[in-house]
Amino acid sequence: MQIKNGHRTLFWSDHWLPEGRLIGIAGDSGPQRLGIGRYAKVADVANASGWQFRNRRDQMLRQIITSVTRVTAPVDGDEEDGAMEIRPHREKQDWSKVVWLAQGVPRFAFITWLAIRDRLATGVRMRQWGVVQGCVFCGEPNESRDHLFFACPYTFTVWLAVVGDLLGVSADPDWEMTLSRLERNDMRHTGKLKLVGQLIALIEKTVKNRIMSTRYFEKPKLLGLMQRWFRGH
Repeated sequence: MQIKNGHRTLFWSDHWLPEGRLIGIAGDSGPQRLGIGRYAKVADVANASGWQFRNRRDQMLRQIITSVTRVTAPVDGDEEDGAMEIRPHREKQDWSKVVWLAQGVPRFAFITWLAIRDRLATGVRMRQWGVVQGCVFCGEPNESRDHLFFACPYTFTVWLAVVGDLLGVSADPDWEMTLSRLERNDMRHTGKLKLVGQLIALIEKTVKNRIMSTRYFEKPKLLGLMQRWFRGH
């Protein structure tokens, strides 16, 4: 969608941002957590001064707000919104299939895209805005993208258990090496930290549920998907 006055475009459900539909990224609880109605129009979230958002501590919501504010706020009185490809043509990146796969979970794809572009609200980036934020998992004061993926001993332990031997080689804590291997395969805060085993179990359950939701057993291209997952673990 091309946003003009914003009166015809649904904030959560329409595909008006390059990252995809916001409801798919934030989940069903997104409207309540961000304080914007499920059926609000884009025009409802802006006025003559620009975009209007409340301050939010939730990292996912902050990332959504950042993505939205990169788009020019709608102006009342402009022409109606219209269908238009808003993603400019750019050279295809090697990592694109790692992120934007049909069987992926939208909000996970969004986080992965942000990580690859190094746009996550990490401690290193938050420091530019005067916010001190260390790694909630291990206490490292210089929390960066590369630290989270996967120099942090906590996240690397989770990664080792989740990835198994799916990459065909031993997992590596280096971000660039991990991304390179994913490409070749083509393939904070709750207040209480989960135990490593609990987080691993949650991720495994999410992956299995997502594989089941694709009805892989009915699609020739996806046959063997579940077996491949189990073989890797």
